[in-house]
Amino acid sequence: MSEAIKVRKKVIREKAIIAIYQYLMESNDRTDVINNLVNDPSLKNREHEINDALFLVENTLGNFRDYQVLIKQNLKPGWTIKRLSKMELAIMLIGVCEIVTNTTPKTVVINEAVNIAKKYCDDDSYKFINGVLNQIG
Repeated sequence: MSEAIKVRKKVIREKAIIAIYQYLMESNDRTDVINNLVNDPSLKNREHEINDALFLVENTLGNFRDYQVLIKQNLKPGWTIKRLSKMELAIMLIGVCEIVTNTTPKTVVINEAVNIAKKYCDDDSYKFINGVLNQIG
């Protein structure tokens, strides 16, 4: 896979995570989240990339409760979904989607989730996200 394709896949994944984050933060309905994703300037005129991001978002929203259960089952004892930041949860939800649907190798999913957590979350969140996603699948 070329470096340019890898970079674009990172963009797609990050846009999907941001869409789920938006959904969690604003309690938007699916239509708002999907419209924002489709109209994202960095995905403009990139139909294949829009479709890839839409797959992640729609699959995650369609399996939202099931994916939350998988995350909850792999949290440290005493932790709850409510204790997670919205961004941590969004990263894990998209990660679970990719792991469960086998769209991307698990090691790549976890590595990308860790990198996005380092960018958007607290200092040690990436370790926690790594541990949870590593147990799923």
